[in-house]
Amino acid sequence: ERTLEMDPGFLDTEGEHVHDETVTSHGFREARPLSLDLLKEWMCSTLLPEAGPRLYRMKGVIHVAGSDTKFVYQAVHMLNIGGFTTPWREGEQRESRLTFIGKSLDKAALQRGFESCIDTPENVATRLASLGMGRLRFSVGDAVRCCYSRAWVAGTVVKLAHWAG
Repeated sequence: ERTLEMDPGFLDTEGEHVHDETVTSHGFREARPLSLDLLKEWMCSTLLPEAGPRLYRMKGVIHVAGSDTKFVYQAVHMLNIGGFTTPWREGEQRESRLTFIGKSLDKAALQRGFESCIDTPENVATRLASLGMGRLRFSVGDAVRCCYSRAWVAGTVVKLAHWAG
């Protein structure tokens, strides 16, 4: 009632409407799994600082590398939340879908950022290089000895993932 008092035409669907042509939505899909580390890094250090005030809404379901559970992400402006929810059903196509709604969004930059989160050796290497780490000492498949529960055990590197920063 208060809204109608301030703007009597608020619910008028027949009246004239002025749309802001700079407000757009862009959605992206990817069948390959995303690295949650790369996604968080892109969102926190690039996307939100550069476009946060112009981002009205973000939402998506993410196929996270190494997880059998969906990661659901939602954001309004710069407030965001995400978490693992339900397992992927047997036979369900695993893919990431992420939608951005905002003002004066650069679709090509969003696409590049989204693609930089795909869990590939190249994307991980790029991220490590940006941290000044260059090449890691071990590669996938290398035999290693690890201290586990106060004992040294033999192991094999099966994946490069998760870093601080």
